[in-house]
Amino acid sequence: MSSAASDPEFTAEQAHLTETYGKLEKIGRDAVAAMEAVAAQAAEDKKSMAEELAVNFATWDDILETHADIVAMNNIIEAHDMANSVQAERLRAVEVLLREPYFAKIALRFKEGAPAKELYIGSAGISDENYRRLVVDWRSPVAEVYYNQAMGPTSYVADGRVIHADLLLRRQFEIDRDQLLGYFDSDVAIEDKLLLASLSRGRSAHMQAITATIQKEQNIVVRHADVPVLQVAGVAGSGKTSVLMQRIAYLFYQHRGTLDPAQVFLISPNPVFGRYIDRVLPDLGERNPEILTWAEFLAPLLPAGRGAGEGNVSYERLRAIDAALAGVPVDERFCLKVTGPDLDAPLAVLPELPDLFLCANDFIAMDTMQSLRKLGKSVPGDVLLCGFDDAPESRIMTPALTTVHIHTQIMAFTALHLLLSRMKEPYLDYRTVYTATELICRDSTKLTVKEEVK
Repeated sequence: MSSAASDPEFTAEQAHLTETYGKLEKIGRDAVAAMEAVAAQAAEDKKSMAEELAVNFATWDDILETHADIVAMNNIIEAHDMANSVQAERLRAVEVLLREPYFAKIALRFKEGAPAKELYIGSAGISDENYRRLVVDWRSPVAEVYYNQAMGPTSYVADGRVIHADLLLRRQFEIDRDQLLGYFDSDVAIEDKLLLASLSRGRSAHMQAITATIQKEQNIVVRHADVPVLQVAGVAGSGKTSVLMQRIAYLFYQHRGTLDPAQVFLISPNPVFGRYIDRVLPDLGERNPEILTWAEFLAPLLPAGRGAGEGNVSYERLRAIDAALAGVPVDERFCLKVTGPDLDAPLAVLPELPDLFLCANDFIAMDTMQSLRKLGKSVPGDVLLCGFDDAPESRIMTPALTTVHIHTQIMAFTALHLLLSRMKEPYLDYRTVYTATELICRDSTKLTVKEEVK
């Protein structure tokens, strides 16, 4: 990474950064002044209209005239609101860019022999008073050539047209406000020093935007065409949540006039995770969508009397077990509703062991096996044991656990279909859908000492 002040490229880039930063500060001051002027003019207009408006409903002609006056007033108010919104959006962009005006630069030649066009890419886009683009938004079509990481002939799509160009330079910066800390030219992701520097920074209580370090594979997800369902798979720590946040910002940019953050729901597993991600979009100049847990999201949708809470086993699982055992005589003494170490005492006072313990999930089955061993009982020698879920641990425990496999992908798509249907028609009746399962027989139910199940 180049950082020496003696480097002429460094000196030129620092000069450009200083100039850009000064222009951003001026745009910010101008936006504030314009908003103040709009507010003052709006207040004056409202006062004038209140004094001049005469509400008269005496005749049809009077009613029509009064209606026309009210419509004219509303149009004036809407014009003020629109002017204020434009300046407020520019001010938000400035506030984002003043922390880091840009993070990359590309040089594109669009025609053979023509001079290259230099573009600086940042977390937001903004132009000066002459409509000259100071910073290009990372979500704009032309910025895609930066993330594709391919030097030489390249292309991007803008307004339905394929634009061909030669990428001559792909430069990345490390910037703190108006200070250039370093730069380097790169075209290979595996040698991306900016990414390594980002990864080496200490973790904080809030997720950081990854705009400057989006990799080619992640960019494919971020810029994927708008589809009803986009499933992203990856191991823990692969950046799925970060890419999700960047994609939300991208969709807000692409559908600025039609997609409102209030119409977008981001389902978080818990409130802590919601707080962890709640700064990413504001740092990119976007408003947060509705961040809710499943319980918060479902609360207004559930029928009266139903609620959401925590439990080791879902109500639907218990209902399915009840349905499967309908007509089968059940001794309530053998229905244990505890897990973990709490199982020891109930098992010890059972009058006799049943032939089979059917557990609501694999982890309860593991707890049951541990408690049985404390009592000197073996599985499957003294009692058979069956779990539910086909957790990975069920295959490696000794003995291997018989269980029921759930086809989670089918369940996920079914749940998503129900959710989308519910969002489209909130007043649909509450429905229960059962998906197919598969019994996986392993050592914990092999008949050894027992030759049959009574």
